[in-house]
Amino acid sequence: RALEPRRLWASIKRVWRHPQSRFFLVVASLIYFGILSYITNAPRLFKSEFGIEGAAFAILFSLTGLGLVTTQIANNRLLQRYGALRTTRGAAVLLAASATAVAGLAVTSHLDWLSFTLLILCFNSVFLIVFANSASLVIDPHKEIAGLASSIFGASTQLFGSLMMLVTLPLFKGAMVPWSIGLVIVSAIVLAGLTLYRPAVVAPVASRPGKAP
Repeated sequence: RALEPRRLWASIKRVWRHPQSRFFLVVASLIYFGILSYITNAPRLFKSEFGIEGAAFAILFSLTGLGLVTTQIANNRLLQRYGALRTTRGAAVLLAASATAVAGLAVTSHLDWLSFTLLILCFNSVFLIVFANSASLVIDPHKEIAGLASSIFGASTQLFGSLMMLVTLPLFKGAMVPWSIGLVIVSAIVLAGLTLYRPAVVAPVASRPGKAP
């Protein structure tokens, strides 16, 4: 019965109409745009700003992606201690800070390949925390239709993130200053949203008993 058109549509509306799920779908879409924009612009950024391409670029690019792998271990421990919402807010602070540092150094012409690589490594690391925890907070109120909620999360973030990337690609043109400023704007919106967000219903995710999310 789960695939009956009327039942399926009702479940989709249920996910989008839930305040917590809708909020974190927007957060995840914004932050997914940030990481997708980096992946898309990275070859031109490294070449135009630092003259790095070929094998050297491949090595540095892979280094910036290490955070996507290693941070999940730290995220699991943070979830157990602080809960999903507090952990995500803390990660959003680091997200905005790393993006602001890149933009500040780029605008003042003090950005070099090493500082850029390290700052993007930090950005990618905390991106994973925000994105993964947003997924949990979208799905958590819909445990009996968790598979569908997960599919909605994946489809929505990829669709809206990709659309935003396509719109901004001609504006950034692979140039560091406009790209980094765009990253700051997106990170600031995410941080502001998470700071102001107050859940209507406390829904712990992967936290200890008695811990608020």
